[in-house]
Amino acid sequence: MRPTIDEQLHALGRILSEVVAPEVVAKYPSDILQGVIANLAELETNWSRWVGFLSWDNEQLARLLDATRSQVGDAAAAQITEAIALAPQDPYDYSAMCAHNEALRAAVTAVIRDARTNGALAGAAQQIHTHLAEGIQRRM
Repeated sequence: MRPTIDEQLHALGRILSEVVAPEVVAKYPSDILQGVIANLAELETNWSRWVGFLSWDNEQLARLLDATRSQVGDAAAAQITEAIALAPQDPYDYSAMCAHNEALRAAVTAVIRDARTNGALAGAAQQIHTHLAEGIQRRM
């Protein structure tokens, strides 16, 4: 299908850089425009990797959270159960994957909160931290 998403993002960035930017003379709007152009370039470079990243992140977070479910308080355990249940049926449904990721990350917050007062969760908190750090590296 033409134009592809990559081609569209590239064209939008080019239009903003070559047509719009030279006409924007005020400093603040020019700085904002440069930020928008940079964000479009980032989208062009990485958008196609997001589904794969979310799939990996959701799978790993669900596994880590499931392993901690019996150690956390009732509220956090219920949040973990609900978050895991949100796993999308369609692995290509990006919106559903994002909603699942948000729910999993909210459950991670609950686990980390419980880890502050429950020493038995220290190992789980460290595994979550390691996963989140790896995720940052994968996204760069």
